[in-house]
Amino acid sequence: MKLNRLFRSSILFILAVALLKIDNDALHLNLVECGDVKPRQELYYPDYNVYHNYSTTKNLIIAMANAFKDYIRLDLSYVSRLGEPQLLLRVTNFTHLKNQNITNYWRNDGSKKRVKILISCGEHARELIPTESIIFLLTNLTKGLQYNGNKDPMENPAYRFSHYILTNIDLFIVVMLNPDGRKYAERTRNYCWRGTSTGVDLNRNFEWQFGGSGSSNNKEDEEYRGPYSFSEPECNVLLELTSQYEFDAFFSLHAGIKHIYVPYSDSVSQKIGRKPVNIAQQLKLASMMAKSSTSKFTYGHAYDLNDYAADGTVFDYMAGKRNVPFSFAIEMWGNGDSSSHHCFDLFNPRSQDLKSSLESIFPLFVIGLTGLIQLKLQGSHNQIPLGIKSEVNVGFSVIDPIAIKKQDLDSK
Repeated sequence: MKLNRLFRSSILFILAVALLKIDNDALHLNLVECGDVKPRQELYYPDYNVYHNYSTTKNLIIAMANAFKDYIRLDLSYVSRLGEPQLLLRVTNFTHLKNQNITNYWRNDGSKKRVKILISCGEHARELIPTESIIFLLTNLTKGLQYNGNKDPMENPAYRFSHYILTNIDLFIVVMLNPDGRKYAERTRNYCWRGTSTGVDLNRNFEWQFGGSGSSNNKEDEEYRGPYSFSEPECNVLLELTSQYEFDAFFSLHAGIKHIYVPYSDSVSQKIGRKPVNIAQQLKLASMMAKSSTSKFTYGHAYDLNDYAADGTVFDYMAGKRNVPFSFAIEMWGNGDSSSHHCFDLFNPRSQDLKSSLESIFPLFVIGLTGLIQLKLQGSHNQIPLGIKSEVNVGFSVIDPIAIKKQDLDSK
C-alpha cells in the first residue's frame, strides 16, 4: 500500500512536470485554441530581420521618442492584460514648449487649432502590416526633420512634408493595441491567431451593437466578442483618449483586402440602412485616399462592401458613440479570402515584398492627413473642397524603415 501510494505520487509528479514544461508566457496566457484560428502550415512566414516583432517594435518606438523629443512623446502607462505596453504616441510639433513647463502638456489639450487624429493598429495579432505602415510613416516624418542642407529647408520635399504635417496635426497613435496576441502569434508561429490573450476579438468588443449577429459568443470562434463589452483592458487606451479629447478623425488599420470602409458595419445598420450624417464628405475623403495608391483600393459603406455584418467594431463605436466626424477602417493589404490562402499570406506580404507594399500604402496617409488639415483650415467638417490638393510634394523618395536601426537613432 505504501509503495503504491509512492508510485502514484511519483507518476503524478512526473505528469505535472511534463505539463509545466512550457515557456513562461504560455503559463500566463491561458489561451483558448479557437477552432478556426488553429495554426496551419503557412505558405511563408515573416523574416524578423525584415518585419518587426513586438520586441523590436517597442525598442524602435522608444528610440524614436528619445531621438525626437521635440516631436514625439511616448506613454507606456497603457498596458495589456499581461502588462505589455501598447506604445501610445503623441506626434506633433512640441518645439514651442522648449522653454516652458511641459509636464502637463501630454494630458492637456494645448493646441485646439491642430487636427486631432487617433490611429489604432495591431488590433488583430495576425495582421503585421498595419504596425509596419505606422513605422514607415514615422520613419519618413522623422527623416524629414533631419535635413541639414545649405538651402532653405522648405525647398526640401521631405522636410516640407514633415514640417507641414507636424505643424498642423496632433497625431495620437496606439502602435500595438493587442501586444499579448501578437507575442502569442510570434512565439507559437500561429499566424491564424486574431484575438487577445483570452481569445477575444477586440474589434467585436466595443459597445456598438455589441452582442449582435455580426459577432460570436463562442470562445472557439475567431470573432468571439467576449463576455461583455469592453471586457478587455486593451480597450481602455482608446476609451480614455476619446473621453479626454475631441478627435477630428479616427483610423482603425487592418489587412486582408484593399478596402477603405466608412461607417457602419453592424447588423442593425445593415438592416435599416443607417449612415453617418456627413456620409458624402467621408466618402469623398475615402475616394481621394483610395485613388492615391498605386494599388487598387475600393471604398464605401462597410455593410455594402462586405457580405457579412460586424457588430461591436471600434470604428463604428467612434462614429456612433464618440461622434468622431471622420471614422475609417482601412484594410491596407491583400486580395480577400480564397481557398488558396492559409493565414499569414492572407494578411501580410512576403518579407521581400514588404517595402514595396508599404510604399504603395504610404500615399493613403499623406492624402488622408493633408485632406483633414484642409478641412480644419476651412473651419468645417461638413465640406471637403472639390479638387483638394496636398500642400506638400509627395513625390520624394520614401525612407526604408527596415534600414533604420536603433543604434542609428541613439546617436541623434
